[in-house]
Amino acid sequence: ETRDPDPYNEGFDQLFAISGKQRARFERKKARTLERIKKSKSLLDKRAEEYEKALAQKRAERDRMRPLSSEELDAVDKILYEGNSLDTIVDDITRKDLRTMQDGEWLNDVVINAYLALLAQRSKDHPNRYAKVHQMSTYFYSTLTRTGRFDYSRVRRWTSKVDLFAMDKILVPIHLGTHWTLAVIQVARFHIDYFDSLGGSHRCVEDLKRYMKEEHKDKKGKELKGDWTHKCHSNIP
Repeated sequence: ETRDPDPYNEGFDQLFAISGKQRARFERKKARTLERIKKSKSLLDKRAEEYEKALAQKRAERDRMRPLSSEELDAVDKILYEGNSLDTIVDDITRKDLRTMQDGEWLNDVVINAYLALLAQRSKDHPNRYAKVHQMSTYFYSTLTRTGRFDYSRVRRWTSKVDLFAMDKILVPIHLGTHWTLAVIQVARFHIDYFDSLGGSHRCVEDLKRYMKEEHKDKKGKELKGDWTHKCHSNIP
C-alpha cells in the first residue's frame, strides 16, 4: 500500500536542511571573525612592544645625559688614581686600561671590547627593550683584511655559534692606525652607518658589505639579495 508523503515530516526535513546551511555559514563567518581578531591582537601587541622599546630608549638617553653626582665623580677618581696601574678593576680591565679614556689619551682595544660587550649583553638581558646586538672584536676587521687584502676565510669560523642575520645591529670597531672608528651594520635595512670623528670615508664600508654577502652565502647556502647602502657620520664626539 502506497502512502501519501507526510507534509509534517517533509517540512521538518526542509527546516533541518536550511538550519544546516545557516550553521555552515555561521561557522565560516565565525572563523573569519576570529582570524581578524587574532590579526588585530597581534598588531596591537607588536605596536605595544614597539612603544615600550621606544619609551625605554628615551629613558636610557635621558639617563645618559644626566651629569655624574659628586659621589659618582669621587668613585671615578678613586678607580682611576688610587692603587697600582696594573690592578684589575673588573673582569680583565686594569686601571691602566681605564685611564686611556681620559682626554689626551689613546683609547685602547680592551676598553672598546668591554664596552661593546656590555651593549650586546644588555640586548640579551632586555630583549623587549633593546635591539638585538652582536659585537665584533677589535681584531675582526684587521683579520679580515690582513696584508691589505680581503679574505673571508680568515674569519669564517668567528660566527659559527651566532646567526648574524637574526640580529638587528652588528657593531664593528675599526682601528685606522691613529684613531678608532665604528661601523654599525643595520642587518634588516641592508645599511651601514660609519662613524668617524675625523670625517671622511674608508674602504671598510665596502669590505663589510662584501663580508655580509659572503657570510650569508656560507651560513645560509644562498646569495644575499638586496642592495646595500651606507652613510658616513662625522659630526660626532
